[in-house]
Amino acid sequence: MTVELSPRMQALAVELANISAGHSGTCTWALTDLESGEHIGHDEDAVMPPASLAKVPILVTLYRAAQDGNLRLDDRIRYEEQHRSLGSGVLARMSFGVEMTARDAHWMARKLAEITPEHLRAIVREGQFSDPRAAEYLIRALVGRRSKLLDRYLLTWTPLSRPRAEGRELCFDDVATIGGVTAPLLRPMTHRATLDGRQLRVHAGPHGEVCATIPSGSGYRQVKVEGHISDEPGWLPPVEIHFVDRGGEGLLVVGVERRD
Repeated sequence: MTVELSPRMQALAVELANISAGHSGTCTWALTDLESGEHIGHDEDAVMPPASLAKVPILVTLYRAAQDGNLRLDDRIRYEEQHRSLGSGVLARMSFGVEMTARDAHWMARKLAEITPEHLRAIVREGQFSDPRAAEYLIRALVGRRSKLLDRYLLTWTPLSRPRAEGRELCFDDVATIGGVTAPLLRPMTHRATLDGRQLRVHAGPHGEVCATIPSGSGYRQVKVEGHISDEPGWLPPVEIHFVDRGGEGLLVVGVERRD
């Protein structure tokens, strides 16, 4: 059944069509409002490289195989060269032969934290299960598995991502807060940052962004960042953010180091 488009969706369709028209390559897209059922698209039936959309049928096949008894979800698979494919997925960065190191697990946990429970619910809704109880069971299982993985591997080091310079401030995303492992009111994560033995002023935003003010300087420098969860003893292992202080031209982040 075709749902009549609202003025908002009509305007969005025009805006996306204009963006597509200005693109130099082949552009396809499709968008469905999960609440209203409205749908818009452009060349959506054209065959394109699936990118991360490939993960959805792979996961469906995996869970069906587990349900049929063809494999167990706790089976261990050794990552070899034949498993690697081009792209920006997590496996493309892992070393051949690994069966999960603490560093690999922490890196993957930071990526997993970006997939929120809301994302998982939306994915399950797209499955259009005939039995609502099956959908609810799958949501509980996915959210529960996500929580266990994050609790186990995310806090191996102070969990931060996307280090960046904003004026005279060095900022990053607090992955534990964004991923729901910690909560600002019930289980807050606090941070401290030091530069050349001096503790810096640190402030946190409402959406998990954290910034440290960098005093005037020049040349290559590094800031040590440590996180602390309110109900846990001690500070988490530090992460060092390396940057170049270019004076009036601002800061330039050049790397992140997590020591074993």
